[in-house]
Amino acid sequence: MTTQNINYLAVLIAAVSAMAVRYFWYAPGLFQETWLKVIGMDKCDKAAVENMKKESRSHPTFMFIATFISAAVMARFIDWLGATSMGAGIFVGFWGWLGFALPITVNDILFSGRENCHMWQLFLIQSSHHFFALLLMGGILGAWK
Repeated sequence: MTTQNINYLAVLIAAVSAMAVRYFWYAPGLFQETWLKVIGMDKCDKAAVENMKKESRSHPTFMFIATFISAAVMARFIDWLGATSMGAGIFVGFWGWLGFALPITVNDILFSGRENCHMWQLFLIQSSHHFFALLLMGGILGAWK
């Protein structure tokens, strides 16, 4: 096994693109309001919001590292499968979502201790975020193979 067939610029751009999806997904105007409500955060509670901001200052760094690892592993899968187009990469992204991200999200949500209505709202927000992020990463990596 070699890494000759991995385009690390594409891996970097795929990771940055997936991070952009995350920031867009949880932004005001899309799912931020619902997500905050479902996790029990009152955005009018200034102390709680400030505490959340303070605790999450290092999160972007760790999120990027995790997303970069995901993109690198997906690039390896795309290489192994011989996916050499955007469509083929999206296909790999879909199967990665279905086989890995979706079951993990289901388990996380089932054991989250939330009420059923909130549990499924949180599931839909998180799983659809993973869906679009993985499809985008797969498309980028497949196109730049």
